[in-house]
Amino acid sequence: MNAPEAPLTLDVISPERTLIAPLTTMDATHRIFEGEFRLDTVTGNSLAIAGKMPLICSRYVATPEILDFFRLSGLEPAGNLYTYKDQEEAIEYAKQFIEKGWKVIYSYPPPPALGSGHGLVVPLPLYFYLNDKASIDDLADEEDLPPHVFVGPDDLETVKGIFSERAVFIKACSNEATGGGADVLYCPDVEARTCFAEWLSARGNGLSGVRVELAMDIDTSWCINVAIREERSIYLGAAIQLFSKPAQQKGSRIDPDKAPSEETVRIALGIAERGRSLGFRGIAGFDIGEDISGKPFVFDLNFRFVSSTGQVLLHEWAVGRVKARVSESWSHFVVCPLSPALDRIREFAEKGLFVPSRLYEGTPLSGGRSLITGFIVADSAREIAIIGQKMKNALGAMLEKE
Repeated sequence: MNAPEAPLTLDVISPERTLIAPLTTMDATHRIFEGEFRLDTVTGNSLAIAGKMPLICSRYVATPEILDFFRLSGLEPAGNLYTYKDQEEAIEYAKQFIEKGWKVIYSYPPPPALGSGHGLVVPLPLYFYLNDKASIDDLADEEDLPPHVFVGPDDLETVKGIFSERAVFIKACSNEATGGGADVLYCPDVEARTCFAEWLSARGNGLSGVRVELAMDIDTSWCINVAIREERSIYLGAAIQLFSKPAQQKGSRIDPDKAPSEETVRIALGIAERGRSLGFRGIAGFDIGEDISGKPFVFDLNFRFVSSTGQVLLHEWAVGRVKARVSESWSHFVVCPLSPALDRIREFAEKGLFVPSRLYEGTPLSGGRSLITGFIVADSAREIAIIGQKMKNALGAMLEKE
């Protein structure tokens, strides 16, 4: 393999005296996390890209076997690692840093014990405002948004009559943590809206309203990753969003033959600068689609670390060392301890064909299921599909049935 420059890590682009402590609770993430074990898996998202920053994470995402697998893949795990056995220990680690004047970087709202302001890089009220879908109108220019109508919580009966002859996306607006399309309902016709009331009631309390957006004819949907720093916002890269069905993302692809337009990147940086002016610092990912003519439309704003961030930061390094071009996400559960499963796919990691981004050792909370997440690199999407199938074949009966 070639020896390209080291991958970009978070310590290079994050504020000084900050630590990564992606601790959260089921109360804060009940809309998006299915099972308490997810509170631990999410702490492993930064393990490969933390660099020298302190990282507080679950011991189940940083076992000796996991750390060894990252290293044989060519990655150096976080060099300043604090692993916890339970949330109480995790909170204690974070508090010790805060008492010394450090501030916490998080992805989802942290436990109440960490407070809401002085110990956090982004105060919680600002986080909630920026990530509420009702705030998109404040952060993006009108001409960059799809046709839409905001409906307040007292007027929800009017939703059925908005764009009644067209397909729409109905988006629940809330200051609670969201992601993965959990708060988006696709309605191809007016009949499909009959389930709207039931769907909305399942979203819980705290709704500020809903956005009814006209479904546009989108050619490519991007997640634009940016780093919002003290002095300016920086474009980090973009990943093509892959969908299993409308509003349900299944993965991400980066292909040098397909890149967002300069206008799309300009729009993303403009939104980032508005967030910066309000006080946000950190990583953000913005969902912006382009229609067949190249016209961009802003769909969703995530002022937090997103699923494609690790892939975006590692892509150039990963493809450069094996002279590949394209990367695509790959994630599966195995119904066994992690170590034997990693042995089955070891050769793919050693050859640089598979790059791990998050690994989780199964526990009783996950029903014994372990998680393997990362991305595959090759010269084309077709070759990636072949490698992915070979990895699944290697795992065999260990692989959870889809």
